[in-house]
Amino acid sequence: MPVALMDPDQTPQGSMLTPWRLLAAMRSVHPRTRRVCLLIVAIIMMSVGDLLLTLTYLRHLGMAESNPLARLVLDFRSPALLVIWKMATVLACTSILLWKSRSWSAEIGAWTGAFILGALMMHWVVYVKTAPPAPIVETASLFAGDERWMTLAPIEPTSVRASVPTP
Repeated sequence: MPVALMDPDQTPQGSMLTPWRLLAAMRSVHPRTRRVCLLIVAIIMMSVGDLLLTLTYLRHLGMAESNPLARLVLDFRSPALLVIWKMATVLACTSILLWKSRSWSAEIGAWTGAFILGALMMHWVVYVKTAPPAPIVETASLFAGDERWMTLAPIEPTSVRASVPTP
């Protein structure tokens, strides 16, 4: 019986579950399943990074969101709803990949998901380096009329009035 599946009460004191024993248990798993599992871990980590960066920019500067489903969720102006939506979609996708992890289509799906999220991470690197450190009012006026522009930052009424020309 693998160490990872033993009942803790039946495990001798010297054989507690460690990361090394977990890796040893992973070696006994089907190679395709192991690859899919590692890709799922990468997908989850990159999804968390994407979520954290998205929340950071939405709360402080604002950003252009190209995904129409994400824009629909962001229209509710709720960070909690965005987190729940992101977690639900990642959980649904990774669960399907894990369920079918021995099939070639799951491996292709996992590689595709990891590649897409890797490209998204590269996009974030460029975005973080090139995003102007402008106040939200200036940034919002630059992107006025662009349906992709989203923000969760509060806009101060005095700043808004100051940027609107008076007759």
